[in-house]
Amino acid sequence: MQRISSSNRFAERIRFGSRTAILALAGLALTACGSGGGGGGGGGSSTPSAFLLFRADDGSKGAEPWTSDGSGSGTELLKNIKGSGGDSRPDEFTRMGDTVFFKANGPDNSELYKTDGTAGGTQQVKDINPSGYAGPQHLATYDGALYFTAKDGSNGSELWRSDGTASGTRMVKDINPGPGDSEPGKALYSGLSPTVYNNHLYFNANDGTNGVELWRTDGTKAGTERVTDINNGSDDSLPFGLTVAGGTAYFGAQDSSSNRDLYRVDTSGASPKAVKVNSGNGIIPNSLVAFDGEVYFRAQPAGGNFDYELWRTASGGGITQVKDINSGSNASQAAPRLVFDGKLYLTANGGTDGTELWRSDGTASGTKQVADINPGSNDSRIGALTVFNGALYFQASDGSSGDELWRTSGGAVGQVADINPGGDSDPAFLTVFDGTLYFRADDGITGEELWETDGTISGTQRVGDINTGLGDGLTGSAIFAFQ
Repeated sequence: MQRISSSNRFAERIRFGSRTAILALAGLALTACGSGGGGGGGGGSSTPSAFLLFRADDGSKGAEPWTSDGSGSGTELLKNIKGSGGDSRPDEFTRMGDTVFFKANGPDNSELYKTDGTAGGTQQVKDINPSGYAGPQHLATYDGALYFTAKDGSNGSELWRSDGTASGTRMVKDINPGPGDSEPGKALYSGLSPTVYNNHLYFNANDGTNGVELWRTDGTKAGTERVTDINNGSDDSLPFGLTVAGGTAYFGAQDSSSNRDLYRVDTSGASPKAVKVNSGNGIIPNSLVAFDGEVYFRAQPAGGNFDYELWRTASGGGITQVKDINSGSNASQAAPRLVFDGKLYLTANGGTDGTELWRSDGTASGTKQVADINPGSNDSRIGALTVFNGALYFQASDGSSGDELWRTSGGAVGQVADINPGGDSDPAFLTVFDGTLYFRADDGITGEELWETDGTISGTQRVGDINTGLGDGLTGSAIFAFQ
């Protein structure tokens, strides 16, 4: 494998000077990032037009929201939501209009918060559960409103909506009447995020009678309804992986015989329903990705043997196997990841080279391994795939330099930089913002911190040391870009 060539970084440093402010829910060491002490925050009062969001801990104020303009000196605490002696642990950043909503643990426990990128504009939306823990989760936007699940102390975990004001934050429907949870979001495998399809928001819920099934809402109580009861009675079908491809919504679910199969949503009649797509039973679909009007996924043949390969829906109905990547009864464990440059990229084990990066044009002949990054039968441990500046960036290990940042433009594959020589830098949460790729990494000296790259060795550098020394600065589960 080749290393990506370096380039002059001077122009990049000059460009930072004109960059709009970046919000980072992170913490950089105060010696490098300004003060922002007490229960307030740093920065000016003007509202930034673009920003990054992530969570971090500077070692003294706990996990709180921070802001950054992409430089160490311009990275500072946004607001100490929890105050002394705790962590607000902001998470699930979701944009609606000019506001970013998130959940955080403040003085009123876990509640819904919002920010415009300033300390003054970072505030709790409403104390949903005055007696305890609201626990907002599964944030999603639909038809000009924010939807999420929460508990108000009287009802269990139910579907709520908000326009960003206290008075405009209310429960949509008590799906499981009384204190019982409707369990929105509960699912198998990778879960089922609330998804907009055909002018409705689809989600999972349990009404206390039919188990966890697929539901939808138009934002009203009357328009919140169960789509189908795949697992008849009180047992759960636990829908997962809802993905829209070619104007159709597909998902996996299990029936009353514990067969896990592929379904589609049919809205042609007076009421919505779910229709099984595959013939036979028990294909166990997973890792659904939309590509070229169809949905691609990992599955086994009907009836089992756990020979997981790459499959897709067929334009005339049903499903078809794209390729038996690991021929015979062996499983390639093909897992579609994302679409880049007109191809579907996936990870798979061809039986010789371990689990490596593959790509497909939807045909057997056009499904090929990109490279054997970790030579031999060892896995390259690929993850965090993200498109940036005409190339695909990802985490991988070549067996020599640990888990590091790599890239491919569809042809050659190369390591961008060996951030942690002799160890793993574990690059994660790759996020594109204003012509730069930001991510979390550990250089073995300063812990997990905020890094940036322009795709070159010299242009790959740490933004700042949030938690001075070996302590981890970035403690969240995402870096969010508002732009």
